[in-house]
Amino acid sequence: LDFSTMTKKVQRGRYKTMDDYTVKRLPIDNVKLFDPPGSIYHTEAERILAWGLDAIPKAIPIHTSPR
Repeated sequence: LDFSTMTKKVQRGRYKTMDDYTVKRLPIDNVKLFDPPGSIYHTEAERILAWGLDAIPKAIPIHTSPR
């Protein structure tokens, strides 16, 4: 899971809900669990997580019912 893959998936509408993204968080969570804070892997995992939590909600269409 990297920025370019996530960006493409966001642009293609592959994440319909935040739950779709949450499933993809497992690799990020594992990196943060097994690599110490301050390591390049932990730092990059935090950056990817922050980016996803910001970008994906903006890309998910808001559905409203007509009144």
